[in-house]
Amino acid sequence: MPVKSTGLVILGYFEIFKNVVIPLSTPALLTLFILKFQAMWNNFLDALLYLSKVSMWTLNIALMTFQQQYKAQWNLTLVGAMFNAIPVLILFFIFSRYYMEGVSFSGLKG
Repeated sequence: MPVKSTGLVILGYFEIFKNVVIPLSTPALLTLFILKFQAMWNNFLDALLYLSKVSMWTLNIALMTFQQQYKAQWNLTLVGAMFNAIPVLILFFIFSRYYMEGVSFSGLKG
């Protein structure tokens, strides 16, 4: 006698992880990626300790040195700070669409 199919599909662990866990954890992973990138981009102390050549300095160290040398020129210091913030803002705006899609797929009402 043939076994009747109930329509249920038994998935393996990898398929459950791929089809269920990863889509639900996408907003958390993107948030972690954005915050980690921002922390690494704004890391001041490691670059100050390990980089000895002026040509290898990060933008944060160069901006600090510029501010110490030219204390009265706040307009140029703020322009440098704006250029320092642009990559983080671009990254946030690129991934914010995927972040919102992941939140809408999670099934939470709010």
